[in-house]
Amino acid sequence: MRTESGRPDNPGDSFSVRGRLLLDGRMTLGVVIVKDGRIAEVRTGDLDSNIPAPVRNAHVVSPGLIDLQVNGGFGYEVGGDPEALRALAA
Repeated sequence: MRTESGRPDNPGDSFSVRGRLLLDGRMTLGVVIVKDGRIAEVRTGDLDSNIPAPVRNAHVVSPGLIDLQVNGGFGYEVGGDPEALRALAA
């Protein structure tokens, strides 16, 4: 769990996410280890030894990727309208 500041409740909290990792444009089996609310390590290869519990499984894990999808806002729908995009950027 996280506090309002976005930090973990317990600074020592850690967990792992195991699955197919998107690394260097390719998919490979691996694990992402999170400690203190940050990515501490990304591993490929041995996915069973010395991995902090709890271990969560996912189909695809993309460490560090933030999906910024903007469809519009403030009364503008971006879609295929370049003017709407210009208005939002102003």
